[in-house]
Amino acid sequence: MVMRLLTTLLARIGTLRNYRFSPAQFVGLVVAFGLFFILAVVRFPTDQMADVRLVPGVAAVVLAPTTILVNAAGYRAQAGLINIDVPYREALRTTLIGSAANLLPVPGAAVVRSGALVDRGATLKQAGGSTAVGALSWLGWSLFVAVPPLLSVGGGATAGLVAAAGILAIGFSLGMALRLGASLAGWGLVALTSVGLVVALAVRYLLLVWALGFDPTGTAVALVAVGALSSAAGFFPGGIGIRELLAGATATIVDLPAELGFLVAAIDDLAYVVITMVGVLGFCGGWSTFRALWRDRAVLEGES
Repeated sequence: MVMRLLTTLLARIGTLRNYRFSPAQFVGLVVAFGLFFILAVVRFPTDQMADVRLVPGVAAVVLAPTTILVNAAGYRAQAGLINIDVPYREALRTTLIGSAANLLPVPGAAVVRSGALVDRGATLKQAGGSTAVGALSWLGWSLFVAVPPLLSVGGGATAGLVAAAGILAIGFSLGMALRLGASLAGWGLVALTSVGLVVALAVRYLLLVWALGFDPTGTAVALVAVGALSSAAGFFPGGIGIRELLAGATATIVDLPAELGFLVAAIDDLAYVVITMVGVLGFCGGWSTFRALWRDRAVLEGES
Protein backbone atom coordinates (compact mmCIF):
# COMPACT_ATOMS: atom_id res chain seq x y z
CA MET A 1 0.00 0.00 0.00
CA VAL A 2 2.77 2.42 0.96
CA MET A 3 4.82 1.57 -2.12
CA ARG A 4 1.76 2.05 -4.34
CA LEU A 5 1.14 5.49 -2.85
CA LEU A 6 4.83 6.37 -3.22
CA THR A 7 4.87 5.25 -6.86
CA THR A 8 1.75 7.30 -7.59
CA LEU A 9 3.23 10.35 -5.90
CA LEU A 10 6.48 10.06 -7.85
CA ALA A 11 4.53 9.69 -11.10
CA ARG A 12 2.52 12.84 -10.29
CA ILE A 13 5.71 14.75 -9.53
CA GLY A 14 7.20 13.57 -12.81
CA THR A 15 4.35 15.11 -14.80
CA LEU A 16 5.17 18.56 -13.39
CA ARG A 17 8.47 18.71 -15.25
CA ASN A 18 6.67 19.64 -18.47
CA TYR A 19 5.77 23.02 -16.93
CA ARG A 20 2.18 22.80 -18.19
CA PHE A 21 -0.04 22.60 -15.13
CA SER A 22 -3.58 21.35 -15.23
CA PRO A 23 -6.04 23.37 -13.12
CA ALA A 24 -5.95 20.65 -10.46
CA GLN A 25 -2.14 20.66 -10.38
CA PHE A 26 -2.06 24.45 -10.14
CA VAL A 27 -4.51 24.53 -7.25
CA GLY A 28 -2.60 21.71 -5.57
CA LEU A 29 0.68 23.61 -5.89
CA VAL A 30 -0.81 26.77 -4.42
CA VAL A 31 -2.30 24.85 -1.48
CA ALA A 32 0.94 22.90 -0.90
CA PHE A 33 3.10 26.02 -0.95
CA GLY A 34 0.67 27.74 1.39
CA LEU A 35 0.87 24.85 3.84
CA PHE A 36 4.67 24.70 3.73
CA PHE A 37 4.90 28.47 4.20
CA ILE A 38 2.56 28.35 7.20
CA LEU A 39 4.56 25.44 8.65
CA ALA A 40 7.82 27.37 8.19
CA VAL A 41 6.38 30.44 9.90
CA VAL A 42 4.81 28.46 12.77
CA ARG A 43 8.05 26.68 13.65
CA PHE A 44 10.12 29.85 13.24
CA PRO A 45 11.65 30.84 16.62
CA THR A 46 10.69 34.54 16.61
CA ASP A 47 11.57 34.88 20.31
CA GLN A 48 15.27 34.55 19.39
CA MET A 49 15.21 37.42 16.87
CA ALA A 50 15.61 40.31 19.32
CA ASP A 51 19.09 41.61 18.44
CA VAL A 52 19.61 41.06 14.73
CA ARG A 53 22.07 42.95 12.54
CA LEU A 54 19.86 44.06 9.69
CA VAL A 55 22.35 44.49 6.83
CA PRO A 56 23.91 40.98 6.80
CA GLY A 57 20.49 39.46 7.51
CA VAL A 58 18.89 41.18 4.52
CA ALA A 59 21.93 40.35 2.35
CA ALA A 60 21.59 36.64 3.22
CA VAL A 61 17.92 36.63 2.21
CA VAL A 62 18.57 38.61 -0.99
CA LEU A 63 21.29 36.14 -1.98
CA ALA A 64 19.00 33.13 -1.51
CA PRO A 65 18.22 32.82 -5.27
CA THR A 66 21.94 32.21 -5.99
CA THR A 67 21.46 28.61 -4.88
CA ILE A 68 18.80 28.07 -7.54
CA LEU A 69 20.92 29.75 -10.22
CA VAL A 70 24.05 27.70 -9.44
CA ASN A 71 21.98 24.55 -9.12
CA ALA A 72 20.62 25.11 -12.63
CA ALA A 73 24.16 25.41 -13.96
CA GLY A 74 24.97 22.16 -12.16
CA TYR A 75 22.04 20.43 -13.82
CA ARG A 76 23.30 21.54 -17.24
CA ALA A 77 26.74 20.14 -16.39
CA GLN A 78 25.22 16.83 -15.29
CA ALA A 79 23.25 16.61 -18.54
CA GLY A 80 26.51 17.25 -20.41
CA LEU A 81 27.96 14.06 -18.91
CA ILE A 82 25.60 12.08 -21.16
CA ASN A 83 25.96 14.45 -24.14
CA ILE A 84 22.64 16.25 -23.65
CA ASP A 85 22.59 20.01 -24.09
CA VAL A 86 19.96 21.64 -21.88
CA PRO A 87 19.29 25.38 -22.41
CA TYR A 88 19.84 27.35 -19.22
CA ARG A 89 16.24 28.58 -19.13
CA GLU A 90 14.95 25.01 -19.16
CA ALA A 91 17.56 24.00 -16.59
CA LEU A 92 16.33 26.79 -14.33
CA ARG A 93 12.72 25.66 -14.65
CA THR A 94 13.65 22.04 -13.95
CA THR A 95 15.64 23.13 -10.90
CA LEU A 96 12.73 25.16 -9.53
CA ILE A 97 10.29 22.27 -9.99
CA GLY A 98 12.81 19.94 -8.34
CA SER A 99 13.23 22.33 -5.42
CA ALA A 100 9.47 22.36 -4.93
CA ALA A 101 9.33 18.56 -5.11
CA ASN A 102 12.07 18.32 -2.48
CA LEU A 103 9.63 19.73 0.07
CA LEU A 104 7.78 16.41 -0.10
CA PRO A 105 8.78 13.14 1.66
CA VAL A 106 10.34 11.77 -1.54
CA PRO A 107 13.57 12.43 -3.48
CA GLY A 108 11.60 14.84 -5.64
CA ALA A 109 14.46 16.73 -7.31
CA ALA A 110 16.05 13.47 -8.50
CA VAL A 111 12.74 12.35 -10.00
CA VAL A 112 12.16 15.65 -11.78
CA ARG A 113 15.72 15.95 -13.11
CA SER A 114 15.92 12.34 -14.24
CA GLY A 115 12.50 12.56 -15.89
CA ALA A 116 13.50 15.70 -17.78
CA LEU A 117 16.65 13.98 -19.08
CA VAL A 118 14.64 10.92 -20.17
CA ASP A 119 12.36 13.29 -22.09
CA ARG A 120 15.46 14.45 -23.95
CA GLY A 121 16.46 10.94 -24.97
CA ALA A 122 18.49 9.61 -22.04
CA THR A 123 17.99 6.12 -20.68
CA LEU A 124 16.88 5.72 -17.07
CA LYS A 125 20.38 4.49 -16.21
CA GLN A 126 22.00 7.54 -17.79
CA ALA A 127 19.55 9.99 -16.25
CA GLY A 128 19.79 8.50 -12.76
CA GLY A 129 23.55 8.12 -13.00
CA SER A 130 24.26 11.69 -14.07
CA THR A 131 21.95 13.02 -11.35
CA ALA A 132 23.74 10.87 -8.75
CA VAL A 133 27.14 12.15 -9.94
CA GLY A 134 26.12 15.71 -9.11
CA ALA A 135 24.52 14.80 -5.79
CA LEU A 136 27.57 12.85 -4.58
CA SER A 137 29.93 15.62 -5.67
CA TRP A 138 27.92 18.21 -3.74
CA LEU A 139 27.80 15.99 -0.67
CA GLY A 140 31.56 15.38 -0.80
CA TRP A 141 32.57 19.03 -1.09
CA SER A 142 30.08 20.01 1.61
CA LEU A 143 31.63 17.51 4.00
CA PHE A 144 35.12 18.81 3.25
CA VAL A 145 34.03 22.29 4.33
CA ALA A 146 33.17 20.93 7.77
CA VAL A 147 36.64 19.40 8.37
CA PRO A 148 38.64 22.54 9.37
CA PRO A 149 36.05 23.70 11.97
CA LEU A 150 36.02 20.23 13.49
CA LEU A 151 39.81 20.22 13.71
CA SER A 152 39.81 23.67 15.33
CA VAL A 153 37.69 22.42 18.26
CA GLY A 154 39.77 19.30 18.78
CA GLY A 155 37.49 16.88 17.00
CA GLY A 156 40.27 15.08 15.17
CA ALA A 157 38.54 11.69 15.02
CA THR A 158 35.26 13.19 13.84
CA ALA A 159 37.09 15.33 11.29
CA GLY A 160 38.84 12.23 9.96
CA LEU A 161 35.56 10.39 9.53
CA VAL A 162 33.96 13.38 7.81
CA ALA A 163 36.96 13.78 5.49
CA ALA A 164 36.89 10.06 4.65
CA ALA A 165 33.17 10.28 3.87
CA GLY A 166 33.85 13.29 1.64
CA ILE A 167 36.60 11.46 -0.24
CA LEU A 168 34.35 8.43 -0.73
CA ALA A 169 31.50 10.59 -2.01
CA ILE A 170 33.71 12.39 -4.52
CA GLY A 171 35.41 9.13 -5.52
CA PHE A 172 32.04 7.49 -6.22
CA SER A 173 30.98 10.61 -8.12
CA LEU A 174 34.04 10.44 -10.38
CA GLY A 175 33.73 6.67 -10.85
CA MET A 176 30.08 6.92 -11.86
CA ALA A 177 30.87 9.73 -14.31
CA LEU A 178 33.58 7.65 -15.99
CA ARG A 179 31.26 4.64 -16.18
CA LEU A 180 28.75 6.83 -18.00
CA GLY A 181 31.44 7.54 -20.58
CA ALA A 182 32.02 11.14 -19.50
CA SER A 183 35.38 12.86 -19.74
CA LEU A 184 37.41 14.14 -16.80
CA ALA A 185 36.70 17.66 -18.05
CA GLY A 186 32.96 16.97 -17.97
CA TRP A 187 33.13 15.67 -14.43
CA GLY A 188 35.34 18.62 -13.50
CA LEU A 189 32.58 20.98 -14.60
CA VAL A 190 30.10 19.13 -12.38
CA ALA A 191 32.57 19.36 -9.50
CA LEU A 192 33.05 23.08 -10.14
CA THR A 193 29.31 23.77 -9.99
CA SER A 194 29.12 21.66 -6.83
CA VAL A 195 31.79 23.82 -5.24
CA GLY A 196 29.86 26.90 -6.40
CA LEU A 197 26.75 25.54 -4.69
CA VAL A 198 28.70 24.98 -1.47
CA VAL A 199 30.11 28.52 -1.64
CA ALA A 200 26.67 30.04 -2.29
CA LEU A 201 25.25 28.24 0.74
CA ALA A 202 28.31 29.10 2.85
CA VAL A 203 28.03 32.82 2.13
CA ARG A 204 24.36 32.86 3.11
CA TYR A 205 24.87 30.85 6.29
CA LEU A 206 27.84 32.94 7.42
CA LEU A 207 25.92 36.17 6.77
CA LEU A 208 23.09 34.81 8.91
CA VAL A 209 25.54 33.83 11.66
CA TRP A 210 26.95 37.37 11.57
CA ALA A 211 23.44 38.86 11.60
CA LEU A 212 22.69 36.88 14.77
CA GLY A 213 25.70 38.32 16.57
CA PHE A 214 28.29 35.55 16.21
CA ASP A 215 31.72 35.45 14.56
CA PRO A 216 31.23 34.46 10.91
CA THR A 217 34.92 33.60 10.47
CA GLY A 218 34.93 30.87 13.11
CA THR A 219 33.58 27.35 13.27
CA ALA A 220 30.13 28.34 11.98
CA VAL A 221 31.21 27.35 8.46
CA ALA A 222 30.60 23.74 9.52
CA LEU A 223 26.87 24.48 9.22
CA VAL A 224 27.34 24.46 5.43
CA ALA A 225 27.44 20.65 5.49
CA VAL A 226 23.89 20.65 6.85
CA GLY A 227 22.26 21.38 3.48
CA ALA A 228 23.90 18.39 1.82
CA LEU A 229 23.27 16.10 4.79
CA SER A 230 19.58 16.99 4.91
CA SER A 231 19.26 16.22 1.21
CA ALA A 232 21.20 13.00 1.71
CA ALA A 233 18.53 12.02 4.21
CA GLY A 234 16.49 11.46 1.05
CA PHE A 235 13.01 10.60 2.17
CA PHE A 236 12.67 13.21 4.92
CA PRO A 237 10.33 16.02 3.88
CA GLY A 238 12.27 19.25 3.44
CA GLY A 239 9.36 21.18 4.89
CA ILE A 240 9.14 19.59 8.35
CA GLY A 241 12.38 20.83 9.89
CA ILE A 242 14.98 18.09 9.32
CA ARG A 243 17.53 20.71 8.26
CA GLU A 244 16.98 22.73 11.43
CA LEU A 245 17.50 19.65 13.61
CA LEU A 246 20.71 18.74 11.79
CA ALA A 247 21.94 22.33 12.00
CA GLY A 248 21.30 22.44 15.75
CA ALA A 249 23.21 19.19 16.25
CA THR A 250 26.08 20.33 14.01
CA ALA A 251 26.40 23.63 15.89
CA THR A 252 26.93 21.86 19.21
CA ILE A 253 29.69 19.70 17.70
CA VAL A 254 31.71 22.82 16.83
CA ASP A 255 31.06 24.58 20.16
CA LEU A 256 28.22 26.83 19.00
CA PRO A 257 24.76 27.10 20.56
CA ALA A 258 22.24 24.67 19.12
CA GLU A 259 19.79 27.58 18.92
CA LEU A 260 22.13 29.34 16.48
CA GLY A 261 22.21 26.42 14.07
CA PHE A 262 18.47 25.95 14.32
CA LEU A 263 17.75 29.63 13.71
CA VAL A 264 20.14 29.94 10.74
CA ALA A 265 18.55 26.92 9.06
CA ALA A 266 15.03 28.15 9.87
CA ILE A 267 15.65 31.55 8.26
CA ASP A 268 17.22 29.93 5.21
CA ASP A 269 14.34 27.44 4.90
CA LEU A 270 11.75 30.21 5.07
CA ALA A 271 13.53 32.10 2.27
CA TYR A 272 13.84 28.82 0.32
CA VAL A 273 10.08 28.15 0.46
CA VAL A 274 9.20 31.70 -0.61
CA ILE A 275 11.68 31.83 -3.50
CA THR A 276 10.69 28.38 -4.75
CA MET A 277 7.02 29.33 -4.56
CA VAL A 278 7.55 32.57 -6.49
CA GLY A 279 9.80 30.86 -9.03
CA VAL A 280 7.49 27.93 -9.74
CA LEU A 281 4.28 29.92 -9.89
CA GLY A 282 5.79 32.85 -11.77
CA PHE A 283 8.39 31.28 -14.04
CA CYS A 284 7.41 27.63 -14.55
CA GLY A 285 3.96 27.90 -16.04
CA GLY A 286 2.02 28.79 -12.93
CA TRP A 287 1.25 32.35 -13.99
CA SER A 288 0.12 31.29 -17.46
CA THR A 289 -2.11 28.63 -15.89
CA PHE A 290 -3.63 31.24 -13.59
CA ARG A 291 -4.31 33.57 -16.53
CA ALA A 292 -5.92 30.71 -18.49
CA LEU A 293 -8.15 29.84 -15.54
CA TRP A 294 -9.12 33.49 -15.11
CA ARG A 295 -9.85 33.82 -18.85
CA ASP A 296 -12.01 30.68 -18.83
CA ARG A 297 -13.88 32.01 -15.82
CA ALA A 298 -14.56 35.30 -17.60
CA VAL A 299 -15.78 33.44 -20.70
CA LEU A 300 -18.17 31.29 -18.65
CA GLU A 301 -19.52 34.36 -16.85
CA GLY A 302 -20.02 36.10 -20.19
CA GLU A 303 -21.93 33.16 -21.61
CA SER A 304 -24.18 32.99 -18.58
